[in-house]
Amino acid sequence: MDIKPLQTFLVAARMLGFGETARALNYSQSTVSEHIRLLEEELGVRLFERIGRQVFLTEQGRLLVPLAEKLKQDLSMITGAFRQDESFSGTLTIGSVESLCVFWLPQLLKEYKLRYPRVRVVIRIIECAQMAAWIRQNMVDVAFGMSDESRQPNILQQLLFKGEAYFVAAPDHELADRTGITLDELANQTIIAPELSVAAGSGGSYRQKMDDLLVAAGVQPLSLMEFDSMEAIRQCVKHGLGIGLMPDLAVRDDLYNGTLVRIKCQMASIPYEAFMLLHREKWLAPPLSALANMVREKVISTI
Repeated sequence: MDIKPLQTFLVAARMLGFGETARALNYSQSTVSEHIRLLEEELGVRLFERIGRQVFLTEQGRLLVPLAEKLKQDLSMITGAFRQDESFSGTLTIGSVESLCVFWLPQLLKEYKLRYPRVRVVIRIIECAQMAAWIRQNMVDVAFGMSDESRQPNILQQLLFKGEAYFVAAPDHELADRTGITLDELANQTIIAPELSVAAGSGGSYRQKMDDLLVAAGVQPLSLMEFDSMEAIRQCVKHGLGIGLMPDLAVRDDLYNGTLVRIKCQMASIPYEAFMLLHREKWLAPPLSALANMVREKVISTI
């Protein structure tokens, strides 16, 4: 069996669209269709069915997915065992929430690329709520998030660090120089925060905890602006559009430089944790194993 049609099938099974599959693999759509046709012909079954413009896996297609994944991993192990000189090449796909991708991941990747320059690194921004599913479906090799997934089956979780989220504002904001601000006073403010879907996960989120605290205090903000981008929140706060709920790692430099200030509110800061996530049954190819070991070394060195 030619492995290429099988690899095309796995991507198509994830994308559920031949056009998207072609773009992901840099193939023509006719090549994708031909690969699927050859595989269906060899197996003697239909793997996909079309309903209108949508593509769905058949029962036989769903059965093939885990078998094809296992075959792909076995093939990687075989080629890796006899091609040690090329073991640190290939592609490493990393999923990350935006805040970690922008404010934490670059330094790690800088060190990684210095050690392993031949590895192609692909970064995908994922919402916390999607993280466990992407790991289980092998859409990413490793993920970095801010929600506790330790209760998810087949997820191996490594604590990276702990932090806190709090309100920040532009230096000329009316609350910037005040102390002892009560929660009631926030009823007169515009609050800028991440969307619940962006921060949500099985372990909850600092956005959800903020909502709970305000509801418990009977406080309804003047208005609420929600973004799916931490950098968008940061820029809006800098331009004086409101006070922003942000994690410390995203505003550390701004607080040091004075371009943002922390609001001295009676609401305590909201703790959060950052994690590395892997599938328990995933074979750690050399590029992935090297990254995981680098992360663990950093975690140990900061304890």
